[in-house]
Amino acid sequence: MFAIALLFLSPALSMSLDQAVDAAAQTSPVAALADARIAESQAKVRQATAHMLPSVSAAGGSMWQNEVAMSICYPMYKGLQAGGLAVQPDMCDGFEDPVINPAHQWQWQVQAQQALLAPQAYLWRKAAQQGASLADGQGDAELFQLEAYVVEAWHASARHQALLSDAREAEKLATHIAELAQTLVENGVATQDQMLQAQGAVATARATVARAEAASTAADAALSLMTGATASADAFTVPTSVPSLGETTSRMDRPDLALSDMQIDAAQSVVKAERGAAMPVLGVSGKVFGLDPAPLVYDDVNWNVMLGLTVPIVQGGAVMAKVDQAQAQVEMASAAKRLIRDQAELEIIRIHGELSASMASLTEREEALRLAGEAVEFAETRLREGSGSMLDLQTAHGGVAEARVRLTLAKADAAYAHDKLRHATGSL
Repeated sequence: MFAIALLFLSPALSMSLDQAVDAAAQTSPVAALADARIAESQAKVRQATAHMLPSVSAAGGSMWQNEVAMSICYPMYKGLQAGGLAVQPDMCDGFEDPVINPAHQWQWQVQAQQALLAPQAYLWRKAAQQGASLADGQGDAELFQLEAYVVEAWHASARHQALLSDAREAEKLATHIAELAQTLVENGVATQDQMLQAQGAVATARATVARAEAASTAADAALSLMTGATASADAFTVPTSVPSLGETTSRMDRPDLALSDMQIDAAQSVVKAERGAAMPVLGVSGKVFGLDPAPLVYDDVNWNVMLGLTVPIVQGGAVMAKVDQAQAQVEMASAAKRLIRDQAELEIIRIHGELSASMASLTEREEALRLAGEAVEFAETRLREGSGSMLDLQTAHGGVAEARVRLTLAKADAAYAHDKLRHATGSL
């Protein structure tokens, strides 16, 4: 809360539209969200890459089992006896049978695996890379949407500043007429009621200034919140011409359209990755293991290496179902692109119409202001000659003030429509 208070107590910084857009892009949560999304997508790329790298695991433990021993002396005794040889019945006494499997063993092993040819892992990595590009494009599209709000806030600030300037000029003029009326009343040229009318015009002008100041302050506050600084808009620039509609539409280069292309590419990469599940995988694995104490038929340390090929044969239609699902995502992304482009073209057509109408009204408003100025000169001449009145002069000056405000609004509308058109085409 204290930081917000300082924001509005600080001196206002005059900003151009481009500066306001840049400042909003740096301070908006949209930028932080885009950075987090990109970091997440890059982690997915590393995760997909891990399936193509070797893996090593180690294990160890203690095992208890039934002891298996093989009697050698007793079969030998029977064989010798059957051969007619004289043997002693106690010849096997004290003879220890060899143990094949001990009752307790310590065991350990180290195993390594490496995929030599894994099409699906490679294709999923490509899909993850497409996803990383998609995250970047999504951030650009969100900033593009933010840009439209900045354009609106900046032009609101510029418009209200221009109207405030007109209101202050009207107040000065009303004050001047009231002073003139006071002089004429003192000289017996004007009546008291004419002076009261002039003073009422001053009060009205001051109220208009107060309203204009409040509106300008509110517009500047909105712009300040969007840019993160105590900001006020520079004066707007009135366009000098209207580009053709065909030229405007042809140079459309919007981030949301670029995002649509990325979404199509990403969906197509998923189709390829899902098809990779039906491709064979060639890999090599190796293992080293040891037993202590070693059984009779094994060494203390043993190893093996296997080169193998895994060929999917029947998977119950799961692969094709996932491929069909991914292909449907491609079609959805393509349809979404067409929809976005149609909406963008409709937006450009509408704004182009606004700009054309605003530019057409400028000539009329400029002519109206010129005629209002001539009416003031005529009223002043008549007043000096004694055939006019203060009321006529006051009315003429009121016409000038009204014509000036209308011209300011027409200029502001034209400038706003011009910048909206720049934004709609992606050229801001």
